[in-house]
Amino acid sequence: MLVYEGQEAVYQQTFQQFGYSADDLRGWIPEPGHQPWWLLQNECCVGGPMSQQLIDQRAGLAKNIANQLQALGMTPVLPGYYGTVPPNFAAKNAGARVLPQGDWAGFARPDWLDPNNAVYAQVAAAFYAAQTALFGASTMYKMDILHEGGDPDGIDIGGASKSIQQALETAHPGAIWAILGWLANPLPALLNAVDKSKLLVLDSDSDDSAPEPNRDSDWKGTPYAFGTIWNFGGHTNTAAMVKVWNQRFYSWLGRSGTVMSGIAAMPEAIDNNPAAFEFFTEMAWQDGPVDVDTWFANYATARYGAVDAHAQAAWKAIENTAYSITVDPRDATSYFEQAPGFGPLNSLGYDPAAFAAALPQLLQVAPALRNSTAYQDDLVDVARQVMANGSRTLLPQIQSAYNAKDIAGFERLSGQWMTNMRLLDQLLGSDSNYLFGSWLAGATAEAGSPAEAANLRYDIRSMVSIWATGAAGVNDYARREDNGLVGATITPAAGGSFSLASTMC
Repeated sequence: MLVYEGQEAVYQQTFQQFGYSADDLRGWIPEPGHQPWWLLQNECCVGGPMSQQLIDQRAGLAKNIANQLQALGMTPVLPGYYGTVPPNFAAKNAGARVLPQGDWAGFARPDWLDPNNAVYAQVAAAFYAAQTALFGASTMYKMDILHEGGDPDGIDIGGASKSIQQALETAHPGAIWAILGWLANPLPALLNAVDKSKLLVLDSDSDDSAPEPNRDSDWKGTPYAFGTIWNFGGHTNTAAMVKVWNQRFYSWLGRSGTVMSGIAAMPEAIDNNPAAFEFFTEMAWQDGPVDVDTWFANYATARYGAVDAHAQAAWKAIENTAYSITVDPRDATSYFEQAPGFGPLNSLGYDPAAFAAALPQLLQVAPALRNSTAYQDDLVDVARQVMANGSRTLLPQIQSAYNAKDIAGFERLSGQWMTNMRLLDQLLGSDSNYLFGSWLAGATAEAGSPAEAANLRYDIRSMVSIWATGAAGVNDYARREDNGLVGATITPAAGGSFSLASTMC
């Protein structure tokens, strides 16, 4: 289980040994919402500065998480050290070779300390010592060099990879280096240089269909996990390539000489799609492909507590649509989540009308089975998806009326759009799992002052909208359908047009 929480304390303690003050580092470390991308070396310095109380509080949380995982027999996968440094590191540390990494989606990347440089080993040793003192030792550490770009600038990637692995081995003998299989990574030069028996590639695209990959050959016999990302940015979208998983996982597992070594579930936020998560994680315990019809019928029974024909019919409809796709579902979200415009979205990959048949079936589930939070969540989520799918039909009609200068048609259709948006917000407000205000309240509770509460609330708001600065590459990336995000008060104005007043908490 990946544990990113608390790593700001590790970096702060480490670099205070290399010429920085605690305050210097608080200004460099992003607020919590953006920290995963900082740890991927994609961005720094977003929001903040973080308060010391929040750094200390999150370190305590991370220690509790790591201890609980280990008590359950699970491995906390901690970030390893592969060379990220604060600004002006070379000026403060004689002999250090530091390379600027340019930008990522409009954000400045942190600098990279060349792992071939002697100073790297000193920093890595300090990093692992600080991390172990805070959270204890583990047996798996995640590192992704040159993630989504970066600038090697003449660095010997093979030598750098060996140095990174050696620093980990020195600190934690026998530990596994976990690396994300994504885009060009892991780089061939890395694979050719390291001890592959101590590397695990977490494949994020095992369900890729263009064409089907062969990871045993792609990664030169490096152990890897069959993995998937079914949403980008935590999109609220019920969809996953369940039937592709059910065939492909066991097909790959049956290859002669395969080094596939497990599964890796990697959704970007995990508060949706429970059926996909359960199906995927069960695969490691099955002897072979399951009968998917039977699996979903049993899922409906287990989820609601008894056999119910309507529940099984609902999940049959969902199975045969959203969970039978063969196209990438990660970006196939509704138009309600997007900033206003007529931009295209990816195909749903299924018939929306066939999916909608699940909703009346759920509404006919026996009253005795409707009181669970599982049923209530599913009812809201399926209704949400039906409304979300409707946006894909309505917006092209609005665009056609706009292009045809059909004012009456445009006003009628756009009025329906605004009404649907209001109804969707009311629907989402009926279940605590879909309240954006609850998320904001949780962040506010972590703050040590009103100013910090405002920073944390901005961190969250920006994450699910403009990201941080409205950079084109990530604007709307983590869009969600939550009450308070899609909601609006609709006021007819002169001429029948509409003005929009946000109700976001």
